[in-house]
Amino acid sequence: MASVLPMEDEEEVEYEDEEEYNLIHPDSPRQSKELNEEEQAKQMKFLLKQMRINRRDEFFESLFSYEYIKDTTAWFLDTASCNISLTFEDLTLMMTIYVLFADDIKNLCAPSSMDDSFAVSYAVCLFTFIFELLASSWSKTEFLQWSPYPIWEGYFLSFFWWLDILAILTLFPDIPFIGKPI
Repeated sequence: MASVLPMEDEEEVEYEDEEEYNLIHPDSPRQSKELNEEEQAKQMKFLLKQMRINRRDEFFESLFSYEYIKDTTAWFLDTASCNISLTFEDLTLMMTIYVLFADDIKNLCAPSSMDDSFAVSYAVCLFTFIFELLASSWSKTEFLQWSPYPIWEGYFLSFFWWLDILAILTLFPDIPFIGKPI
């Protein structure tokens, strides 16, 4: 059964019982008895919950305030930095993606005056891939025997070595100053 316990300056609010009213209004003159430890714990729990809600609301209000956004932007422009480390493998991966799609992007978006720029970037990628092939062949291959015939294990003449050779050979026709004379 719900009871209505209004204060002099409050509107009428329905509470489940007088205990709930006492939890919400701990300093109420309507408290009929001294709070025991369990009731004090309930009251503290309720008050802490109310404080957390208020702090959360204040936090979100301050998070999206003009001053906070302005200060954060100034901090970002002045002091924020990204330490990005790129390995050679990351670089060649980005070059591979570039080589795969750059010709299509050039045909869709770029004027014909940009063809020489794309050719130079293709040539840079080609020479990087050749360097990677030679360096990997040298560093990732172990020769076990030289005579009477060479035996090795590792990257040289492996499946991936042949894939890299094929990829390098397919780049030659895409570069006009190399592909046209051929």
